[in-house]
Amino acid sequence: MPGFEVHGTDAFRKAAADLKRAGRGDLTRKMTADMKRAADPAVREMKALVQGLSTKSTRSGRKSSNYSRKVARAKDGPQGNRRIRTTSSARQARVEHALRNRKKLTDRSRAKAYGRAGLRATVARATGTTASTSPTRAAVRIRAAQARMPPDQRALPRLMDRGRWRKPTFGRGRWTSQAVTPAGWFSEPRKRHGPRIRTAAHAVVIRVLHDLGNG
Repeated sequence: MPGFEVHGTDAFRKAAADLKRAGRGDLTRKMTADMKRAADPAVREMKALVQGLSTKSTRSGRKSSNYSRKVARAKDGPQGNRRIRTTSSARQARVEHALRNRKKLTDRSRAKAYGRAGLRATVARATGTTASTSPTRAAVRIRAAQARMPPDQRALPRLMDRGRWRKPTFGRGRWTSQAVTPAGWFSEPRKRHGPRIRTAAHAVVIRVLHDLGNG
């Protein structure tokens, strides 16, 4: 899901280049940490909104002509091979995805993963901030990380933000409309907090440049 990103000003580029030349890893870390902190209020609001969404399903009477092909195909692995999901529910798919890198699985870890695998909770945990610097840029970004979602569910954070999507009902060949209210769990906080985040991130960069000049 594309996120909210602040980058590209002359001050950001200058800070990234100057810190690189000066070898000031301490200031680089401070700058990225402070830029992430500036976005924290927006992230907290997004997480609260997505976890508070209400959902409602309405069934359509129309059948899908190629339902068996569309139902639950998911990318499986980096080569993009396809597999058909026939028995796992969407929630179970999120459990399996969350546990995929664990070397040792216990009943406790499985139970914990299942308890945390609700769609709203999963999207909330996937939402966070990253900050980065390079010789040509410094940026802070808020996003719902696709890697935290199973491959066939990665569009859901965006669709939940829009407020509605359609999905096939397994085994019946019919489509269901899924609505969530209120819409805009991501885009509305982004609008409200965007100017403040830009101002705060810019102030962080100016402060770091000042510290670098006095260091």
